[in-house]
Amino acid sequence: MPRLISVSLDFYSLYRNVMRLSISTILSASILLLLSPAFAATALPPDPIYIRVDNGWKGFYAKNDQFVEYLLSGSEVKLQDPYHILLAPRVGLFVDYVSKNEFAGGDSNLLESHSKWVVDYWRKKADSVERKSRDDLSEKRKDLKVTELTIKGKDNPLIKMHVIGLASGDGVFVFSISSPETNIDSMVREFVATIKLVHERLDVQEEVARIKQGLGKK
Repeated sequence: MPRLISVSLDFYSLYRNVMRLSISTILSASILLLLSPAFAATALPPDPIYIRVDNGWKGFYAKNDQFVEYLLSGSEVKLQDPYHILLAPRVGLFVDYVSKNEFAGGDSNLLESHSKWVVDYWRKKADSVERKSRDDLSEKRKDLKVTELTIKGKDNPLIKMHVIGLASGDGVFVFSISSPETNIDSMVREFVATIKLVHERLDVQEEVARIKQGLGKK
């Protein structure tokens, strides 16, 4: 079962079973890892990492010689673990990466094939799934696709899921924003605007230094 789907399927547990990790604990553990002298010369961090900035958290997720960076802004943001974030009350974000080998058509039309793959899975699991392309939320970027799903489960209330796929060399970086609320377009649009693919190997120490330098200029 694809990790994106298996974790997202029990979306409501994100709110019922909050992990007992404080944000300070996550940050402290990350910084200890980031500042280790041997870190930059060894393997890439296997999970997304986060660095505190003045208006939220800067996220980085690396795969091979590319990485994606994104911003989680606002005082209501709460990190649950590297993959699960509460952006606001009743609004959850799940971060993932899917290799193009996991879905058919990945070599021909990467983002559209990934979007259909996600929808096909949900249609097997939910009572009903409505799909809508939301190019208006991505400012018609060619490297990124936003798909809005309206999902009705057997025992859960209706939820909206905005699946944001960012094309990379070997697959798709995925950000799924889910909520029972229907009025989150502005939040999705704001988040999408922060997503950037960088075509180089992630140097964590360099990113930490860059962020510190930026904070020092303010």
